[in-house]
Amino acid sequence: ILESAAGVATFTATLTAAVSPIVAPVTVNLGVSGTADLDSDYSLSALQVVFPAGTATGATRTVTLTAVNDNETEGPETATVTIASVTNATIGAPSSQSVTITDDGSQPSVALTPAPASPILESAAGVATFTATLTAAVSPIVAPVTVNLGVSGTADLNSDYTLSALQVVFPAGTATAATQTVTLTAVDDRATEGDETATVTIASVTNATIGAPSSQSVTITDDSLDPTVSLSFVGGVSTLAENGGTVTVRATLSAATTRDVTVNLVFSGTADQGAGADYTVSSSQITILAGATTGDVTITGVNDNCAEVDETIQVGIGSATNATPAGGLVTATIVDDDIPPSVLLDLNGGPATIFENNGGVGNPTQATVRAFITVPVCMDVVVELAFGGTAEIGTDYTLAVFDNRIFIPAGATEGTLDMPAIDDLAVDGAVCETAVISIASVVNGTGVGNSTTFNIVDVQSLPAVDLLVNAAAVPVNVNEVAPGNTAAITAVIAAPVCFDITVTLAFAGTATGPGSAPGDDYDLDTTTLVITAGNTTSNTATLTAVDDGALNDGGETVDITINTVTNGTVGAAAPQITIND
Repeated sequence: ILESAAGVATFTATLTAAVSPIVAPVTVNLGVSGTADLDSDYSLSALQVVFPAGTATGATRTVTLTAVNDNETEGPETATVTIASVTNATIGAPSSQSVTITDDGSQPSVALTPAPASPILESAAGVATFTATLTAAVSPIVAPVTVNLGVSGTADLNSDYTLSALQVVFPAGTATAATQTVTLTAVDDRATEGDETATVTIASVTNATIGAPSSQSVTITDDSLDPTVSLSFVGGVSTLAENGGTVTVRATLSAATTRDVTVNLVFSGTADQGAGADYTVSSSQITILAGATTGDVTITGVNDNCAEVDETIQVGIGSATNATPAGGLVTATIVDDDIPPSVLLDLNGGPATIFENNGGVGNPTQATVRAFITVPVCMDVVVELAFGGTAEIGTDYTLAVFDNRIFIPAGATEGTLDMPAIDDLAVDGAVCETAVISIASVVNGTGVGNSTTFNIVDVQSLPAVDLLVNAAAVPVNVNEVAPGNTAAITAVIAAPVCFDITVTLAFAGTATGPGSAPGDDYDLDTTTLVITAGNTTSNTATLTAVDDGALNDGGETVDITINTVTNGTVGAAAPQITIND
């Protein structure tokens, strides 16, 4: 029942009689006990009740208990009413009953207010003040109020902070709004642990209730510097064999810390990472546990059976938690165990001699240089060319594309570059100039110095072609019948050239022929002469006189001239041949 509302409780005595009605009066004497006091804490309407003679079984008598509002903060109290004695009856069960008198409205409350200043610095031994404030409807309070405090949060009492007290007391006679304070002082533990929270809570109170807010928190800012973390190779070993070799990358802290450190790695370099690539990594993250200073990952080479240059793996720190990255990249080298391809050059089956223009007869005007390897490899081979010889690039010939490199793609065995001649319309002085194409450098292969050569013909300097008979430039007599009935016609030039010259012959004079018709005076086994590249004299056309059976023909003449010449100019005609009858 409530004290402040003069709460009422009714106690009922019930008569149970085997012989009913009763023949003698029954008197019930009551007693009281409990923490509440009769008269000061409650009143009782009677301490005795009577069942007169003639009362039937089941009859009841009541006593009323009324709470007394004493305006004291004393907490809940109990009042127990008991059958102390009876006359003309026995005491049944239950023989006592209790009621609780709740002290409502007069009890003070305690709250943690106002909030402490937050955050505080660990290194400066920062201080936060927690304030317990009393609120009492009846002021001053008549009983002391004890406040017991508890702590929680991520910060630890004594190691991360100290508290001046875990209990405060408001003595009896304290007025409402009074305060008691507890001081929290941060402990500089020199450990890098991040910001932490300390929460102070009212755990329990005596002679009061817990008000709101009942807890307050403060943040302790960890201003200790994070350790630095850097990378290195264990044992200083930074090379690994392609066929399963390993190196170990180690992350090292400048000092141990109370927190785990996570180091996220990044990889670069000429080697490729991942399945089917040049290497694998046991993890791309290193975790250094609290209290430790190092952590490792392993790099393993992958044998790709591909001839290639040694490749590099660069390892760096992308990010780190609870540590500051320091130092730069560390570089490992994968040593390739495959033999790189050797690159050769040729003219791709094309002509070794080209002309400034085609001369109207279809002469080739472009050379094609091919770079080739015998076995395909798994990476692009890049061949850089150098240019030499008597021909000048840019003057006598050029490149079809503006690049002096030939690319052999991965998986292929060759690449080509076209080199067309330039018709400069000038007499260069030399009929044939040479272009020497050589290998200056090779990426992903060997072959520096290998070369191929082609010739470029200056069409303004083509040689003159002369005809000779019997290797001489003087008239020749032949007989109509053997012996002495043949003559040898050849085409000659003054100096050898790098290309073939073709001559067709024309015939005149008093003799008829050549041919096999009746009446012809002579025959010729060919009418075409060819001066092959590198030579000055052609093949021979043999003139054979024919015995026509006629008498007194007299001397008949054969005049042989150049009908056409390819890759040359018309020079001297052949000396005259006379066929004697």
